[in-house]
Amino acid sequence: MQYLIILDILMLLLTYFLPAYLLLGVPISLLIDKWMNKRESHYVSHLLLYIVCGGILCIPYIFIVTKGELPFLQLLQFFIWGSVAAILYYHIYLVLSLLVKKNKKSS
Repeated sequence: MQYLIILDILMLLLTYFLPAYLLLGVPISLLIDKWMNKRESHYVSHLLLYIVCGGILCIPYIFIVTKGELPFLQLLQFFIWGSVAAILYYHIYLVLSLLVKKNKKSS
């Protein structure tokens, strides 16, 4: 019974947030990387941009899903969740790019 609840939550999250990741998150990530590669950038500046963009992009998407009926505290909560998702995405991206570079050097 517990597995059914977890599966339902997972399907709900995939239904609502996967399109946001694909339609908004990936293009913004590419823009951030392109923009930051032109400058002398550090880990912290990349991370801050991902945090801000993840939080900001989450808010309009939630407005569309809920038809604009959210109090301010819930908007703040979704901003935080969008930022956390962006941080997670950025670190997964860093690990995967490090593994790809390491794999290219070894072959």
